[in-house]
This record gives sequence, C-alpha cells and structure tokens, in this order.
Amino acid sequence: MLRFEQRLQQRRRNGLRPLMWLRFLVFPLTLLAGLAGIGVLVLALVVALLLAGQLVMMRRFLNSPTECATWYSGFGVPLFVLGMLASAFALRSIVAGPP
Repeated sequence: MLRFEQRLQQRRRNGLRPLMWLRFLVFPLTLLAGLAGIGVLVLALVVALLLAGQLVMMRRFLNSPTECATWYSGFGVPLFVLGMLASAFALRSIVAGPP
C-alpha cells in the first residue's frame, strides 16, 4: 500500500510540474510584453531581471518543494514582490503620464 501511495504522489507531482512552469512563465512574460509594448522599457528590463533570478530559484524549488519551501519563501518571494512593485510603478507612470 505504501508503494502505491508513493507512486500516486509522484504522479501528482509530475502532473502538476508543467502547470507550475506554465503559470510561472506565461503570466510574467505577458506582463513583460505589455510593458515593453507601451514604452516602459526600463521597468520591463527590471522585471525581466527579477524574473530571471526567480527562474533559477524556482528550478531548485520544484525539484524538492517540501525541503526548499522555507528557502524559496525567503529568497524567491521577495523577488516576486519586487517585480510586482516595478510593474505597479510602470502602470502608474502610464496612468499619470510623463512628469
């Protein structure tokens, strides 16, 4: 029974892995394309650099999620939050217009 549960857990994890990468790549890349398209290239570059750092950390996290959860929360999540902050500055500059 234990072997069956281990196989089932492994199948669930392997089945979710492509969805995790899809979620992690599609939404930020859509945001980058939008930022670059509206002319906020500097902030789009900042978000791209933060995304690259997160990609490296996400790879380690997805290989062993239970062991690396605390590590990713400490280092990967702040990069995500900084990316959201840069995106908010970009959107604010669009709404407010040039200074």
